[in-house]
Amino acid sequence: MKNLLERYITSLAVGEMRQYKNLAVMSLLLKEQSERDYLVLEEALSSGLKIGELKSASVQEVDVANETGHDVLIVLGEYLVGGGQNRQAASSVFLAKDYRGKIPVQCIQHGRWNPSPGKRFEYGGYSTPSTRASSSRGQQAVWQSVDETSERTQCFSQTQNLDEVYEKQKGTLEEYISKFPMSPGQAGLVAVIGLNGKKMFTADIFDSSKTFESHYAALIKAHALEALGRPVGTVSVAKEEVMDFMTDFMKANPEQTRSISLGTEYKLASRDSEGTALINAEKVRYASMTRVS
Repeated sequence: MKNLLERYITSLAVGEMRQYKNLAVMSLLLKEQSERDYLVLEEALSSGLKIGELKSASVQEVDVANETGHDVLIVLGEYLVGGGQNRQAASSVFLAKDYRGKIPVQCIQHGRWNPSPGKRFEYGGYSTPSTRASSSRGQQAVWQSVDETSERTQCFSQTQNLDEVYEKQKGTLEEYISKFPMSPGQAGLVAVIGLNGKKMFTADIFDSSKTFESHYAALIKAHALEALGRPVGTVSVAKEEVMDFMTDFMKANPEQTRSISLGTEYKLASRDSEGTALINAEKVRYASMTRVS
C-alpha cells in the first residue's frame, strides 16, 4: 500500500498558490485523468442511498442501504444533518452498489439526541480539518473541536451544532470560495492556515478531477471556517514548505484500520503529520494528511 500511495502522490503536479487573508491554497493537478464510475455521498443521497438511525439507535453507527445502482464513496469528515443528531463520517468507505449494513459516525451536535428507528439524514458538507483530525482521538475530542470552533468564531448554538456555525458564517464563507477557483485537472489541494507562530497544513486528494469537483466547494468552506478567528493577515508560506509537507505525506507509514464493503482504510503517520487513505481496486480513492508545525 505504501508504494501505491507514493506512486499516486508523485503523479500529482503542484499548481499555483492562491492566498486570501490567512488562508493559502495550492492546487494539486492529476496528470492522467480516469472516468469516475461511482457516486459521491451528496449525489448518492438524492439517487437512492438511504441513511437512517438503527433500530437500536447508536451515536457511533448509522444504518445504510445503497439502492443507487452504483458504488458510493463516503469520505472521512463528510457530515449528515437530521436523524437523532447530526453526524460526521468517522471513516472513509467505498460501498458496493448493493451494500446494506452500518457505517461508523461521530456526533457533531452534542446538545440534541432524539432518535427514532429509520429517521433519515440529508447531506450537510465537511467538518473542519481540526474536527476531522480529532476523529482518531474519539468522540470527546470531536465535541471539543466543535466547541473550539464555536468559541473561535463566536458563533454559538443551543445544541452545539457545527452545521449552525456554518450557516451563521455563510456570507463570509462564500467570499472565501470566490477567491479560490478550481483549476483545470485539479484532483486535490493543500491548504495552509496561519496559527500563532505556527502553520496548519492540510492535504485532500481524490482519484479524479471529477470527484474533487464534487467536493470542492464544501472543502473550501471547511478550510475557510478553520481559518476564521485565527490571527489575521496574509499567511506567508513558501513552496518549499508545501513540498516538504507532501514528502511527509508520501513517506507516511500506513496501518490498516478497518475494511467496510469494497474499501480498506489506512491510518497514516509521518513525523508531525497524520492522516488516512482509502484504497479500492488498487487505487487511492481518497487520502488526507494534516500537520501543524
